[in-house]
Amino acid sequence: MKKIRIALRLILFVLMTGLFLIGCDDGKSDKKEQYAGNLLILQAYGSSNTAAGATHSFVEIYNKSERAIRLDGISLYYAINFNEFNDIPWESIPLSGTIPAKGSFLVLGYFQGSAQARYKMNDDDGDIFAPSFSLSNRSFKVALIEGNAELNTDNPFDIDGSGKKIAGYIDMVGAVNTIDADFIFGYETAPARNSASEAVRRKNLIDTDDNSSDFIAARYASDGMSDEELEVRYPRNSSAGSWDPFKEPAGEYDNLPPTNVGTPSVHAGKLLILQIGSGGDDAESNVTHSFVELFNNSNAPINLNGISLQYAAGTKVIADTDKDSKWEKIDLEGTINPNHSFLILGPRRSTMNSPGLNITDESGDINVNDFILSNRAFKVALMESADLLTVQNPFNVNGAGGKAAGYIDMVGVVNEGRPDRSDTDQILGLEGTYSYIQNQYRISKQITVRRKSLTDTDVNSNDFRIFQYNFPINAALKDILFPKKHNFGQWDPFEITDEPEPSEQTERLMILQANTFGNADGGFARSLVELYNNTSDAINLDTGNYYLHIGNNTTPGWTNVIKLTNVIPAKSSYLIVSNTTPQSSSNFNGTPRAVLPTADQEADFVLVNNGFKVAVMINQSTILTVANPFIEASLTGYYIDMLGVTNTATGFENEGGATRGPDQSRPQITRRRNLTDTNNNFVDFERIDIRKSAMSDSELYKYWPRNSSAGQWNPMIGLPKIDPVVP
Repeated sequence: MKKIRIALRLILFVLMTGLFLIGCDDGKSDKKEQYAGNLLILQAYGSSNTAAGATHSFVEIYNKSERAIRLDGISLYYAINFNEFNDIPWESIPLSGTIPAKGSFLVLGYFQGSAQARYKMNDDDGDIFAPSFSLSNRSFKVALIEGNAELNTDNPFDIDGSGKKIAGYIDMVGAVNTIDADFIFGYETAPARNSASEAVRRKNLIDTDDNSSDFIAARYASDGMSDEELEVRYPRNSSAGSWDPFKEPAGEYDNLPPTNVGTPSVHAGKLLILQIGSGGDDAESNVTHSFVELFNNSNAPINLNGISLQYAAGTKVIADTDKDSKWEKIDLEGTINPNHSFLILGPRRSTMNSPGLNITDESGDINVNDFILSNRAFKVALMESADLLTVQNPFNVNGAGGKAAGYIDMVGVVNEGRPDRSDTDQILGLEGTYSYIQNQYRISKQITVRRKSLTDTDVNSNDFRIFQYNFPINAALKDILFPKKHNFGQWDPFEITDEPEPSEQTERLMILQANTFGNADGGFARSLVELYNNTSDAINLDTGNYYLHIGNNTTPGWTNVIKLTNVIPAKSSYLIVSNTTPQSSSNFNGTPRAVLPTADQEADFVLVNNGFKVAVMINQSTILTVANPFIEASLTGYYIDMLGVTNTATGFENEGGATRGPDQSRPQITRRRNLTDTNNNFVDFERIDIRKSAMSDSELYKYWPRNSSAGQWNPMIGLPKIDPVVP
């Protein structure tokens, strides 16, 4: 009996000791149930002596669990393909040591480096260096399996064709470079893709048992991941400890002190960005220098010491980034007197013989040899601070309208911001919200962006307009537009030019827009001309004896004359629509953008897509015989308004006398920028894209034509609002 009691006590002691040991965590547990699902192949790479990625083949293993795992008894198996029927036999590397919780373990092959390899490694960078270990950059497979027995199946993930895994299976990845040309017969569900520049790397730590879904190609070559991305994604060994392999890369701003919301400068609304331009690095630019022209719109001098001009380039949205480039800074100095300009000038980039805007070298108040603004997308900001900005938009630091401390002024511009395309330009710093279809602040190597007036509404699209220098501009207007330095003296940037006084009728009636019929993505169902009565009195077209003359680039001279009838109320439109069916169904092969309102007048005419001209005349009932009534002295008393457009480089008559009219196309209408008529089509008209891919239904009301029964409205803002009928 005593012996039985001793035996029972011994058994109980052993059981209690076992339970105690099981309950203790020494950080080195190697329980089998921890392997599958917790030990993952994070990334694998096959190098070669011509590889542009890394210098060594490697496999990085990751422990996603909360506990360290001993790797003794686990092997890394690897193989490459032999032909389209067989892989070569598996080889194995016994693993040893411990992989930390949330940490990596690196198996490194021999050096196969080349001059092209971007990521340089050393033999001792791995936890295990295996001199015979090499993976092909065409195809390979690697598997983690508990044990060290010889592996005789091509695919341990599925040994019977029905999804049965080999005993001890933990994880595997198979990869090929080209699906149709390269082969591998071991993988989970479908192979991932690798190359001499690319490792296969997990998207995240969720394992779906499908290599093609779980892994992406991590491009180590110089044209692949950025330096910031490489800093996160390079392979680590166990000494790195716990880490997050999917942390977002540090941005250019992340290690800088934050830009805080604060009190704007006392100079806000007084010191203005008047005009900006950029030829970028383009030798064929019609704007020879990058420049920023400031203007003191106050009654007192402004000391520029302590004020900085900061600038940055935008991005292409095809990169999955939400950051502009890092800000750069120019510290200003000196004093800007009341109603004076101040010019910051970069180096000459254009080599054209006769550029449209030819600025003299070193003619700025401040000349900066490395000051170059992109002609694709950029932003410039005036700050009463010498600190470099670290926020994308100092106009709105916190998303709730808070401005950065010392904020004075800013403008952001793009060349092309197309919501229907992924390869578009983007800028994240601006006043207001960018809209491509507004087009008031579109930059290019031919175009500068300049204020409309000295009233600052804090909305770039309201405050700025474009000026295009690849077409001639009348001398008086160009003198005003030309960027000026401080010694030019006091001046009015919006001085009226000494152009001939327009007739009384030109002041009363103007062409608001004209365009041909549309295409499959939108546009008008018929050619049309919309007039606008910008006076406080009704205009009787019958008693005034008004005529609309039509000309097309396909036929020399003028082709149609239309007697206008009825009355245009004050501040209202008048719509003339073609009653002619489009000549080719291929030119109008889809649903129009919206239903046109009932015409005030229908007539037999068509405006063609490669260029047309329309003119409003009084007492001219016969078709015009002069090419351009705007410049014909004998017609001064009969001329009201004219618009000439083209979509080619072919010369065509227009108001302003230039050799080419404003651009137009079927779904991109030619429409007035504002209700100030300078008698220059280049200045007064712009092309607005009304295609469905470029403009939402909610914005269409601002630009859709109206008839006289629609009543008084402001065609520049579309109010009172009338929503067009969208099919």
